[in-house]
Amino acid sequence: MNLSAYHVRRDRLTNQWVACAPDRGERPKRTQITNPDAKPGRVAGCPFCTGNEHMLPAILDETTGEDGTWRVRAVPNKYPAFHANTAAAAQTNHIYEGRSAHGHQEVIIDTPHHHHGWALLEAEQIARVLAMYQRRYKALRDRHPDLYPVLFRNHGGRAGASLEHPHSQLIAPPLPPTEMQAEEARCRTFYEEEGVPLMATVRARELDAEDRLVATNEHMVAFVPYAAPAPYSVWVVPRRNAPRFTAMTDAERDACAELSRTVARRYATCANDPDYNMTVHTALDADAEAPHVVWSLRFTPRVSVRAGFELGTNMLINPSLPEVDAKVLRGM
Repeated sequence: MNLSAYHVRRDRLTNQWVACAPDRGERPKRTQITNPDAKPGRVAGCPFCTGNEHMLPAILDETTGEDGTWRVRAVPNKYPAFHANTAAAAQTNHIYEGRSAHGHQEVIIDTPHHHHGWALLEAEQIARVLAMYQRRYKALRDRHPDLYPVLFRNHGGRAGASLEHPHSQLIAPPLPPTEMQAEEARCRTFYEEEGVPLMATVRARELDAEDRLVATNEHMVAFVPYAAPAPYSVWVVPRRNAPRFTAMTDAERDACAELSRTVARRYATCANDPDYNMTVHTALDADAEAPHVVWSLRFTPRVSVRAGFELGTNMLINPSLPEVDAKVLRGM
């Protein structure tokens, strides 16, 4: 299929139409990662730094190193939008429907060091963070099976991070997220028609074509999606067709950490170090079999703004080409 540089693509997973307009964006410059060791590891007034524990509401869980100091922490969100102590209730008034803000929110502190984002962490530390993701997700689903946890991290102010200290979040609303639910429905339809998961077909096509690959290892594949919603978007997908992120093995977690670090470092060195969001996509139903779903981590840089056209039409404009972005992120 030969298309001009200016064309429109649709992603079968997200059902999102994206207009590629490569002349609208600027090519990034290669940069060096700034050494943060010259900066203090602890910042006064930061509630996530070691020594400021009195600023935390509580510590829900933590991973410690051989020296006994903490490496990753889970703490309650001090300003939640959803509250576990709010009774689940719904109300309908003709065309309007409302629900109580029953739910749960917590923060996962990725590292004790205030200035070490994922681009600067060792893969071993990111693996610890992913293990905490798994543990907290399981604990929440066991305790509140009526909630739908979503794991994500906001890197940088444009991505919504209100605190500089590297952290992730776990938010569990009482309803399944609409977009994730709709994506699962599309995946189910594809599976019923084709007999294989849609994401597995996407993964196979990307491995075969190679032009959108960013990096691979024994257990994971990282690529720029065909209809990337923004420049330098990357999906990290397991080679094994597993529906649940929580079922990731130790070897897969290490491999996922390695590629996640690669993506973060390539952002920092090859793509002007953009602010970005990362979201864990996993099967919404924690109990039922879901052979049509394959979990993934999805990185979306915030390098473009959704303006009137995008908001009015729900069609995105990507000022780049996914194939070119993948080449940039491969360091070429």
